[in-house]
Amino acid sequence: MALPSLWSLAPDLVVQAGTFSKVFCPGVRLGWAVGPRDVVAQLAAAKQTTDQCAGGLGQRMVEAYGRAGHFERRIPEARALYASHWRAVEGALARHMPPGCEWSEPTGGFFTWLRLPAPLDTVALRPAAIDAGVNYVPGRAFYVDGRGADELRLSFSHLSEADLGTAVERLAGVIRAHLG
Repeated sequence: MALPSLWSLAPDLVVQAGTFSKVFCPGVRLGWAVGPRDVVAQLAAAKQTTDQCAGGLGQRMVEAYGRAGHFERRIPEARALYASHWRAVEGALARHMPPGCEWSEPTGGFFTWLRLPAPLDTVALRPAAIDAGVNYVPGRAFYVDGRGADELRLSFSHLSEADLGTAVERLAGVIRAHLG
């Protein structure tokens, strides 16, 4: 059962924000926000100072797509696709990751967090992973206090299920090689 969003519980206090890029087109960098009118107005003003405004063509494309009902049809398809990708990654992680590796189970989206055994550092490990054909975002980039050296964010949105399994197997090989 899905839990209610914080915004649905307190729309007068909470801002909910999202993007169209994952359900429409990654190149159309448009997002949305709902919440208290004064806060949303401040967000809009801040955005205007950074890029003046979003391109009109992309805005019209998203509008036409939405008015035609495509979001209602596409979102369940996207959820099913990313769920099958997650299942492929989850199975590969369970089969190939060495002891001491832990990962999150996403409840939405298309990323998992992987925590590696000490003393591995995901920034130092990244060149070897890239040489093996696997890319990820080191966890340290998501913390302001220097934590996350042993964590990484792994996406499962783009590749096929078979290629995701291969990527996880390659990453596990790199991790094993650096554990000694």
